[in-house]
Amino acid sequence: MLCNNEWQRITIKPKKSLLRTNCGKQKYNVKPDQNPTTIYSHYSIPAFDDGKQLIKELGSEIKSNKYQVVPNSILIFQMSPDERIVEFNLITYDQMKKVSTNMKQIHTLEKLRDMLLPKLISGKVRVKYK
Repeated sequence: MLCNNEWQRITIKPKKSLLRTNCGKQKYNVKPDQNPTTIYSHYSIPAFDDGKQLIKELGSEIKSNKYQVVPNSILIFQMSPDERIVEFNLITYDQMKKVSTNMKQIHTLEKLRDMLLPKLISGKVRVKYK
């Protein structure tokens, strides 16, 4: 079982792939810290999570080795075995659903704050407290 964005349970249907038998595997390791003044275009997990965009950084700013992608490559993301994903989902489902609910509440409160704050500052709205 996996969860989608709304944390609903969905089922994994394992697929067998012929990629391993029909494709070659090449890795070209790059060590950006050995060329600190070179600008590298790369994906990082935080940058991908933030905007799903390629970022450009000096080699001195990149803290891990990277693999160079050669032209006409097919990138394959290696996932944990399906059983591990199912196990993780079963353990974390309730917590992740709560996180999703909390995020919706946070967005609602942010909108309310953004609407009320200018009114409070301008004096159009007052709050009585003891």
